[in-house]
Amino acid sequence: LATILTFFAPPPRVAEARAHAPRQKAAPANETEIGVRLFQSGDFKGAIKALRSAFKKNKDDHRALLYLGHAHMSRGDVKESRKAFDQLIQALPDSAAARAGLAYLHMLTGKRRDAEREAARAVELDKASVDARYVIGLIRLDEGAWLKVNEQADAIIKIDPRSANAYYLKSQAAIGLYNKADAVLTDGGRGAYPYNAETIREAREAQPLRLLEAADNLEKYLQLKPNARDAELQREQVETLRAYARTGSNPFKVYKPS
Repeated sequence: LATILTFFAPPPRVAEARAHAPRQKAAPANETEIGVRLFQSGDFKGAIKALRSAFKKNKDDHRALLYLGHAHMSRGDVKESRKAFDQLIQALPDSAAARAGLAYLHMLTGKRRDAEREAARAVELDKASVDARYVIGLIRLDEGAWLKVNEQADAIIKIDPRSANAYYLKSQAAIGLYNKADAVLTDGGRGAYPYNAETIREAREAQPLRLLEAADNLEKYLQLKPNARDAELQREQVETLRAYARTGSNPFKVYKPS
């Protein structure tokens, strides 16, 4: 069994943002819909071609611009993605979908403060912005604020119970809490913390439950997103977590939230 489990934060599911995206008349020949379908199938190059054409023909097709930003981001073209989101925000400053997209782009480029600002603004504009809440969850994950990660994940699930990324967040929060407790237990054994024996015993008994919680949420994520990146590796990790929960031993030698 693997002793180091590595997780990769999945991108936001743009289809979730679709419900909150501005809806204007599509360009002739329904190029926007073609571009969206190409994007959702993973053909980002084809999506960009169709969406660019749609927006060129109809500068008010903000939905095309939204997906164009995500398509460029998926191809790693930060400059063009930022350009698309900036254009959309200039046209629609109160678009939660645009600000959520820009927030995730900021996350990818290491601009966490900017990411949080845009995500918070998106949530102000639309409490049901799943993608914005996901970005906030990733920021809290990076900070090691595990309980706050769960708060965002639970809020997402309340909005959309089939949001795979919410269960990803919950799996990572459970792992983080497990490792935090393990550090306390280890240091506590050396007298580093003034915890009494009862507190230490309860914390130790709860550890296998954390691993099971992580496994259950990761499995739910994979059920909702069976073709996720590294899905096979993650399925193995589900079994690893459960195996170590049964033995009560620690499966992690190193853990750093991504």
